[in-house]
Amino acid sequence: MAAVAATFANRGIQPVTRERVFSVDVVRNTLSAMFSCGMYDESGEFAYSIGLPAKSSVSGAVMVVVPGLMGICVWSPRLNRVGNSVRAMEFCKRLTQRFTFHIFDDMESM
Repeated sequence: MAAVAATFANRGIQPVTRERVFSVDVVRNTLSAMFSCGMYDESGEFAYSIGLPAKSSVSGAVMVVVPGLMGICVWSPRLNRVGNSVRAMEFCKRLTQRFTFHIFDDMESM
């Protein structure tokens, strides 16, 4: 999942092989879907507070994309009431508190 996330972050080019795996249109459309509905019933809150495209799974995995920078996968099996990993959600929260990764963090420079 981390390799797929990294490929999305790299505009569809797999970072190890340097092969184009997804077209730019597929990347844009997929990241848009992930941003708006990838975190089940918490998608809106995740977009608001974390501000990154992500997709969770009931296995406890969460794939997160920081466009142009990196893709990561966080896994921890304990799920919250809507099926997202409790620890992965906390990791994402701390990640965007520490680094300016939220999609709208640079609003002051505009």
